[in-house]
Amino acid sequence: MKTKKRMPSPNSVMSGLRKTFLGIMTLLLISNTQVYSQCTTSPGTITLPVGTVNWNFGTSRIKNIVVPNGCILNINAPQHMSPGITITINTGGVVNLNSGGVLQACNVSWGGFRVKGNAALSQAGSNQGKLNINGTGTIKHATLAVDVDGGGIITTNGGIFTDNKEAVSMDPYSIATPPNVTNNLSKFYGTTFVWTVLFPGTTSFTQHVKIKQVYNIHFGGCTFNNTY
Repeated sequence: MKTKKRMPSPNSVMSGLRKTFLGIMTLLLISNTQVYSQCTTSPGTITLPVGTVNWNFGTSRIKNIVVPNGCILNINAPQHMSPGITITINTGGVVNLNSGGVLQACNVSWGGFRVKGNAALSQAGSNQGKLNINGTGTIKHATLAVDVDGGGIITTNGGIFTDNKEAVSMDPYSIATPPNVTNNLSKFYGTTFVWTVLFPGTTSFTQHVKIKQVYNIHFGGCTFNNTY
């Protein structure tokens, strides 16, 4: 006599599906944790080599980064920064933030960009550090996203500043006595500045942009929002 094959009950089928779903979700959580797992800061500084350096892949950064004179750093993928970590652009160094973003690696804010300058020199040639933000280039969850020394240059053509305690601070710069000053080369076009949440590690929102005795900075088509 043939024995009839028992079909699984609806309850057992649903139980199996739940286990499969939970297993998939666990794997996704583990994968996501691996991306953001680097939450410690390592002592020391990495100085990039002279020439063109391309960051084309997303990764975590646990040491301070220095972009020296003669180095051009192109950031083309998300960079996850450990707490307090900074990227310093020395005079003569250039950073192009083209896409992706530079943001925190864990639930604590990172330091931001430091654009070095020489307030006694013009903005020609390699006298100053320079940060260019293009397209969807984003700086997110920094204590001070971009700190510009006197003479240092920041230009944006697009770009997004999101949930930074302070987005941009520019130190005094003028190589002539007003009104005989030349236009500063720094400019902001089509840039979004937004504050949406009190991010861990920040106690309050300070401001989007602070400019101190810097003349003729151009802003065009920019958006400033505080929705917190």
